[in-house]
Amino acid sequence: MNDFLDRIAKVPPAQKVAAAVLLTGVVGLAYYEVFYSDLIEQLGRLDGEYNRLENERRDYEKRKAEYTKFKEEVKQLQDEQKELLKVLPKSSEIPSFLDSIHNQATLAGLEIVSFTRMEEQPQDVYARIPVAMEVVGNYHQIAKFAKIVGELKRIVNIENLELGTPASKDGVVQLHAKFIAATFRFQERPLARKK
Repeated sequence: MNDFLDRIAKVPPAQKVAAAVLLTGVVGLAYYEVFYSDLIEQLGRLDGEYNRLENERRDYEKRKAEYTKFKEEVKQLQDEQKELLKVLPKSSEIPSFLDSIHNQATLAGLEIVSFTRMEEQPQDVYARIPVAMEVVGNYHQIAKFAKIVGELKRIVNIENLELGTPASKDGVVQLHAKFIAATFRFQERPLARKK
C-alpha cells in the first residue's frame, strides 16, 4: 500500500488534478445513471399522477356542484308537487275530503237531504269527482257554505245550482237547493314504453 501512495506522490500535480477531475466525473456520471435519472423519471411519473389526480378532483368538484344543483331542483319540484297535490290530491285523500264537505255543510247550518258521490270522470291528467247534494237552509247558510268551499285549498266547483221555491219554516224562509259539488284528483298517466 505504501508503494501505491509513493507512486501517487511522485505524479505531477497537473496529472493529479486531471485524475481527480476525471474520477469526480466518473463518480458523477455513475451517480446520475444509477440514482439521479431514476429520481427524474420518478418525478416525471409523480407529476403526471399529480396532474391526473388534479383533473379528477376538478371533475369531481364539477360533478358535485351539478349534483347539488340537481338535488335542489328535485327538492323544489317535490315542494311544488306537494302544493299542487293540495289543490289536486291523489285518490287516497278523496274520502276524507268528502267527509270534510259534508261537515262544512253541517257547520254552515244546512240540513243535508242527500249526499251522493257520482261516478268518477277521468280526464287527461285528472279525474273529476262529482257529488250530488241536496240541502235545505236559508239563503245566508247556502251562501256561507259556498264561501267556505271557495276558500278551500283544493279545487271544488259548485255546479248546476237549483234553488227551489222558498218556504217558511218556523218563521224562517228556507230554500231547497240542489247542486253538484265537483272536485278533482290527480291521475297519473302510465309512462310510455320505449321501443
